[in-house]
Amino acid sequence: MRVVDLRREQDFDDACRKLCLLVKSKNRTVDLVVSVETGGRFVGEKFVEFYNPGMPNFVVKRQRKGTKTKQKYSIFSRMIGIMPDVAHNLLRVVEHHARQFFYERKNRRPRISNVEIVNDISGSVNEESMILIIDDAVDSGSTLLDVISFVKQRYPNSEIQTCAITITFKNPIVKVDYHIYKDTLVKFPWSMDSKHERGAGSSHV
Repeated sequence: MRVVDLRREQDFDDACRKLCLLVKSKNRTVDLVVSVETGGRFVGEKFVEFYNPGMPNFVVKRQRKGTKTKQKYSIFSRMIGIMPDVAHNLLRVVEHHARQFFYERKNRRPRISNVEIVNDISGSVNEESMILIIDDAVDSGSTLLDVISFVKQRYPNSEIQTCAITITFKNPIVKVDYHIYKDTLVKFPWSMDSKHERGAGSSHV
């Protein structure tokens, strides 16, 4: 599995622009973007900027347990901050394969979680709109599954499609309609192992 570095602002912007062009190439007219906090929100903001500035960006939140656990241990973050890139990449790949292994052992059962609204834009779209759900990366797909269910309940007559910068698991439980990378781990500007790079010219989006 390869690791792609999008920590530089220009590289991240280029990836978001490619995602936008991919959606446009399919002749889809997007009426509303639903971005998944946190990383998906940054991707969603860039997508809107390139696709149609001023288009509504509805932000929702569904945080996986592993992310909360990482955030609790500041010592882990400090250790990551002093490691070279090759060590970052190795840790990412090992963690990813471990998570995918246990996910497959559980027979790909999704974890059901509540979706929270970060910014409410009720009334911004029609009942029969084209809604694009955006995340930065799709692993098992359980987050995307919960967000799709949430959006369907809120806009039952709308068409819903999904997109992400990368798909990391081989067989996610939901279909991602548009993506740039597959079987690829991506370092984003907000990634935990990006913090040590900020003094070296990397941007935090």
